[in-house]
Amino acid sequence: MDNLIRSKYQELCFIQTDIRRILVSPHENRRILQNELGGWVCHVNDIKVIVNDIQTILTSEFECFSKEEVTNCVRCISEVIEYWPMVQQREFNYVECFPSPFFYIHHMICFSKKVDKLLQTTPFTNEIFVIPQLIFHIHHRSQLLDIIWESMIDPNLVIVGIYGYSGAGKTTAMREIHDQLAQSNIIFDTILWVTLQSSSLHKVQSDIALQINLDLPKYEDVEYRAARINERLNEIKKFLIIFDSMCNELSLEEVGIPRPKRKDGCKIILITRYFSICKYMKSDIIVQVDSGETALRSVLIRAREMMFKITQDGWFCNLDAIKVVINEIETLLKLENTGCFSKVDVIHCVGEFQAFVSEIECVHSIRYHPFLMQHAIWLSQKVDQLLQTTLHANEFSVDFKCISNFQDRSQLLETIWRCLMDPKIGINSIYGYAGVGKTTAMRKICDQLARSDIFDKIFWLTLSKDLSLHKLQSDIAIQMSMDLPMYKDVQFRAKLIYERLKKFTKFLLIFDNVWQHISLKEVGVPQPEPENGCKIVLVTRSLKICKCMNSDIIMKFEPFKAGNVVHIPEIQPFAKQVVKHCRGLPIGLVLVGHALRNVSSVEVWRETFEYFTREIDAVEDYVFKLLRFSYNRLNNDMVQNCFLYCAFFPAGYLFKPEELVRYWMAEALIHKAGDIVAEIDEGFRVLRKLQDANMLQMFTEGSEEFLKMHDLLRDLAITIMEMTPGFFIKAGIALWLQPSHKEWANARKITLMSNAIPRLNVVPKNCPQISTLLLSNNPISYIISSFFCQMDTLKFLDLSYSLIIELPSSLSELTQLHALFLHYCTRLKNIPSLGKMKKLQSLCLCGTAITKLPQGMEGLVSLRSLDLSETIKLEAIQVGVLLSLSCLEELRLQGSGLCKMDSPMITNYLMEMRSLKCLSILTLSVVGYGDHLDTIMSLQEQNLKIYSVNVYGSIEDYIEDVQTT
Repeated sequence: MDNLIRSKYQELCFIQTDIRRILVSPHENRRILQNELGGWVCHVNDIKVIVNDIQTILTSEFECFSKEEVTNCVRCISEVIEYWPMVQQREFNYVECFPSPFFYIHHMICFSKKVDKLLQTTPFTNEIFVIPQLIFHIHHRSQLLDIIWESMIDPNLVIVGIYGYSGAGKTTAMREIHDQLAQSNIIFDTILWVTLQSSSLHKVQSDIALQINLDLPKYEDVEYRAARINERLNEIKKFLIIFDSMCNELSLEEVGIPRPKRKDGCKIILITRYFSICKYMKSDIIVQVDSGETALRSVLIRAREMMFKITQDGWFCNLDAIKVVINEIETLLKLENTGCFSKVDVIHCVGEFQAFVSEIECVHSIRYHPFLMQHAIWLSQKVDQLLQTTLHANEFSVDFKCISNFQDRSQLLETIWRCLMDPKIGINSIYGYAGVGKTTAMRKICDQLARSDIFDKIFWLTLSKDLSLHKLQSDIAIQMSMDLPMYKDVQFRAKLIYERLKKFTKFLLIFDNVWQHISLKEVGVPQPEPENGCKIVLVTRSLKICKCMNSDIIMKFEPFKAGNVVHIPEIQPFAKQVVKHCRGLPIGLVLVGHALRNVSSVEVWRETFEYFTREIDAVEDYVFKLLRFSYNRLNNDMVQNCFLYCAFFPAGYLFKPEELVRYWMAEALIHKAGDIVAEIDEGFRVLRKLQDANMLQMFTEGSEEFLKMHDLLRDLAITIMEMTPGFFIKAGIALWLQPSHKEWANARKITLMSNAIPRLNVVPKNCPQISTLLLSNNPISYIISSFFCQMDTLKFLDLSYSLIIELPSSLSELTQLHALFLHYCTRLKNIPSLGKMKKLQSLCLCGTAITKLPQGMEGLVSLRSLDLSETIKLEAIQVGVLLSLSCLEELRLQGSGLCKMDSPMITNYLMEMRSLKCLSILTLSVVGYGDHLDTIMSLQEQNLKIYSVNVYGSIEDYIEDVQTT
């Protein structure tokens, strides 16, 4: 077969030589021959290209085809060979022999040196042969259209790869084919066009689901979503998927796309710039689109057409508009500069506009110059963009002010208050270095406003560097007690928030720690106006953010002057230098002042001075140096570790004092010999030390007291912990998916508090060191049964405030667990056996929906604290359970279903309580006066130190109280 083709090719070359000789001969009918045979030479050249491609194919990489397919191709080749005699007789018709460029694809891929031999050696029609993959080069758009269209019809071509440089016309050609196919459903039942603007597998799945009307859960993992997509696409008989702008390799299986098979009618088109992607995707045919001279010529034509269309009207219209803007800005320059925009900035803007005017006026002289290819389109777009974003003269308001150089803090607070009361000022911005006291000052203002009726509602929102629009909306909804759908898109949620906020006559919205621009519209916040009386306050470190948020007034916080220093002669020189090195930053002055108060040692002051005189690089580094000094001065490992642990909670988190102490106790950070009361007391002593050092700040909301960690101090704590591997801190950053296996692998302590993780359906692998897992405040509704299988070392698990209904069976295998927190898992009904947890010391089931205690409770021989408060559905406590908990020091039953139990049952467990020799803390809810008084008196004689009893006159009173709560 190969020899026959080569021989016919040589004959063809001889004929071509003869034709050329005739064309240049002085024959009298030379012109006739030239017209007759001139096209033949071109056709012969095309055939030469075909033969060269065949030779390339014979030595290229191979792909599999069946014997039946090869047989059909050989028959086609034989038919083509029959045309060679017609060529010799000058009866060859190129159009009839080669009806379209698809001939190259459909027939050329079948040439192989071993075709005859393979056909003779196998008796089976489904035998697989090794046939080369085709790489075809396209130089004309008509050829590309023909190839794409023919490949849509050919059942043997299921994946078509089209690659070439940007601007070569790949997408345009495919769009034309797409439009033709969309007009008829004869070839395909469904056509999907997916533009791969990013490499996000999640985004690709969402785009496909949208086009096939599939309601795909946004928060499920990609494997689950892929299965749903695969199931839907398998229901479609014949589909075409077009992947446009492919920049990276894509796994069809991971997306959920069933790989098309020959003759099933489904196809995939790949449009990319890279040959490697076509090859990786195992394309049946790879088409290279030449973007050289043809593409450049096309661009030039489009540019010329654009220039002709715009020059007469559009360009001169834009030019006149720009000149108007320039005149307005020049007028501005003559005004007194009272705003936040400098005169230099405006002069620069005028210069930029003048440059564009000059460029536009040069268009007439360079209309046909190649310059148009690069600049014409860009220039027209840039002009329109500048016209839309330019600040006109009436947008420079003389009321737009920057206020700074406050004499003292009282003047600053007075200014903030006055601006909030001014109806003309809607958006107030406060900026300054970290630690200068912005948040503290705003907190004082907020407390004063909370005691007044100036605003119907006051919102305080602490933002993080990685701003999550979804989390910000959720925080606003929580403060409005609004049930905001978690799984809806941000636009829908923004609409709900907007409607709710419009119901308030006047509200104040405080954004603290703003790191980037916030779109009020995207969040759902109405724009403050004098008519609605609403206000917004931004607290940030950046003047740029204040400007881009269109603030009505900007206040700059600057460091204040320090007060008097100590007057001990030997210390005074060092003290003055230390204060000087604080640079007037309030947080630095306060922390260093607290750390060095009552210190009279000259040596300590000298060491402090030397510490601050070491070389540093930036302002932020200097602030951290101040903070680190205060941390070092704690001089106690237990206090320092307790301080670091506060960073496990989200930024801006308000701790309840006892809540924080309980976490420290669960982590065994509190070391105090004696009973549980002594540990709690020690925890509160640590809290006071951190408060005295100003490492934790006390806040009051209503009648409750809360503690808060300054953002800078939290950053310091995280920085210190990062020096030791094993800490994985991702709290309060709006995560939707659980971390990957790699992130779990080397972690000892993991905190994923206050995120948006709905499911834990992937088993973490290789967790040999994990000891702490904090998952509280996540909407977790499902945990895969084997989730905890590889967490043998886990000691502290916190699933509080989740939506879980049933805990997985693998929980029972956590034999090293010391503390299990399930606070207010209000849907939790089923808990697996806890009998193997011989080391469990703290179990909190308060606020859960359990009706009975978990199995194996009698085996918790190390249990010290059991919290069953507010378990209103608890129906029984098994006989002997309390009796077996010999180490129990704390029992909380206040608000539980105890009041609804039968009298004999109540009497029984009260009797069992009397045997708890170590019990120090007891809380109860009872109906009437009965045996509980004798029980308390009996326990007091042993070890009881703290007790609380809620006494109800009747069960109805208890039920009414529960319903009210």
